[in-house]
Amino acid sequence: MPNQVTVGTGWGGNRVPEFAVTVAYVLVAGDESKGSELCDGRVVNAMWLALGRDPDPMADFANVRLGDNVTGSSVVLAPTSGLSMSAGQTDVVREFLGRPRAETTAAVKEHWGEPTASGVTTAQVAKALGVEVPKGAKDCEDEE
Repeated sequence: MPNQVTVGTGWGGNRVPEFAVTVAYVLVAGDESKGSELCDGRVVNAMWLALGRDPDPMADFANVRLGDNVTGSSVVLAPTSGLSMSAGQTDVVREFLGRPRAETTAAVKEHWGEPTASGVTTAQVAKALGVEVPKGAKDCEDEE
């Protein structure tokens, strides 16, 4: 349902960033049920919203991904429905999370409209946020 996020009773450990992923994709997609459809460049913003304020965002990035890695394509774990990330999306998120928080926050605020638009590509998001576009950057549906 719009304007709602499912909350479980298991907290601590990886549950906190997993819940943050769910909240972030609701903010970006507009509805919890659309999280699994979030397979375009909006994944980058959703992951930054979920993890960008964490003390160790790269560790949490690994923890929320099936396989506990920060390279290649993967499924992102969340309490309701997970997200799929392409290798290109992973590269952009990894580079963006590795930058100073003030720099990434300013870039997201300045370019909020484009990286959250439905159908935006990962390459478009990378350019808007000042991240090098990985070679062969593809969105989830393009990876097959």
